Amino acid sequence: MKRVLSDRYFLGRKCIFCDKNRLYRLSDNRIKCKACNKYYSLKKLRTDMIVLYYFYLEISAKKTANELDVDYNTVQSRFMQFKN
Repeated sequence: MKRVLSDRYFLGRKCIFCDKNRLYRLSDNRIKCKACNKYYSLKKLRTDMIVLYYFYLEISAKKTANELDVDYNTVQSRFMQFKN
């Protein structure tokens, strides 16, 4: 079965910043790229993508926060970033 390209990002096999495959996992479960020296959290990336999906569906921030069990201020700030 062929993997979808986005799965490579969500599994921590490809950098979201520079698109290289030179990644390793830090002790706090974040991913760091050897090529660009940037690091990020896979959990935060997944949450942001799900929030983006709810934003696309035009579901309110309050309902999104309740369904995802995420803080309302976090969802609201992401929605404002997506609007700009």
